[in-house]
Amino acid sequence: MGEHNHSGSIILVSSISGDNVNLMAGGPTENFAYSASKGGINQLGKHLAASLAPHDIRLNMISPGYTRTDIFDGRIDQAGADVMLENVPMKRFGLTEEIQGAAIFLASEASSYITGVNLHIDGGYSVH
Repeated sequence: MGEHNHSGSIILVSSISGDNVNLMAGGPTENFAYSASKGGINQLGKHLAASLAPHDIRLNMISPGYTRTDIFDGRIDQAGADVMLENVPMKRFGLTEEIQGAAIFLASEASSYITGVNLHIDGGYSVH
């Protein structure tokens, strides 16, 4: 292998809504613009990953599922939370620390042969 002048890792943050029709939190008709924008990020990421790979630059995406944040906690009541978790096999919401761990992995040399991947961090939601 030759020496590279430039190398690195780019991580785009998307959402499981970019690959799945989200039937919760307002239904698909209220979330189509959000889902379309996240789907666009996913496709952009794949194209950029292919274009940047010869330059030793990896590009991957992280797609969180339902994740506990201050904004999320302020918007969701218990009834809404129960409905959302019906399609999450792990039956809980993600934590921001779990998203951070994935980002650290994708930015590190431990993932040096991974590019163009969309890592779903969603408690199993995407298996449906």
